[in-house]
Amino acid sequence: MRRPAIDADACYILGMSQRADELFEEAQALPAEERAILALQLLDSVSDTEPEIERAWRDEVQQRLDEIDAGRAELAPWEQAKRRIFARE
Repeated sequence: MRRPAIDADACYILGMSQRADELFEEAQALPAEERAILALQLLDSVSDTEPEIERAWRDEVQQRLDEIDAGRAELAPWEQAKRRIFARE
């Protein structure tokens, strides 16, 4: 796999091994809810955050997932969200 040019949109890939790239590509094929759960598990595995803060984040994530499931959330494609995120810098 050829790595993208280094820019703000691709900086999250820096430092990843080929195996990590492969895992990322495999994870992309998962449904959105499973990717969200996997992302939380990965963050938990490297986080030193206080348990109260972790619980608050989990509650927030669950609330947002519930809003998505109920059709009350306005979703945006990743490319559009990424542009908005990097435009804030």
